Amino acid sequence: MNRVEKFKKAFFDLPSRKFGETFVQPILYKVLGDVPYKGGNDCDAFRKDRFRVEYKAVRVVFKVLSPQKSLYYEILASKVPMSKRIGTLKNIKDGDIGVNCQNIKLKDFDILNYVLVDDYGFHIFEISGKEFRTYTKSKKFRGWSPNHGSKEKGKNGQFPINSGNLSWHMKFFKKKVPWKKIMDIAMKI
Repeated sequence: MNRVEKFKKAFFDLPSRKFGETFVQPILYKVLGDVPYKGGNDCDAFRKDRFRVEYKAVRVVFKVLSPQKSLYYEILASKVPMSKRIGTLKNIKDGDIGVNCQNIKLKDFDILNYVLVDDYGFHIFEISGKEFRTYTKSKKFRGWSPNHGSKEKGKNGQFPINSGNLSWHMKFFKKKVPWKKIMDIAMKI
């Protein structure tokens, strides 16, 4: 296995919290030219010194399906590492995988970058906060749910990306970053 493959597999097996905040964010700062925000939980970064940027990253992985229906077997099946279940956007398109972008605070950003991390690298999508809020308010953001992680309904939400809406999300596609470039960036941070 070459260095890039080893790096990719290790990246997929990172703990959930560290995956997005500790590892994806610093790479996105370099790729997108953003400056880290250090003032609290209001946003993740600034762009051009004035736009608040929110990052959300999700791994594209196959679910582990247990042949048994009991919780016991589900727990045993969950021990299969994510690095052995890596999928692609094509798997989403074909209906084999669905992902979910969570904990999106509606008022804390001017730009939302959501990243699908798959076998080929980072697929970065970008939508302005204004456009995002217009879509969600008019119920035109595919799959948007205003319920996630907050007792205050409508201030925090989530959305899926699946075979039924991937093509719709492609209008927000910004750039793809291959694993070799991700590894090279990580080596300099």
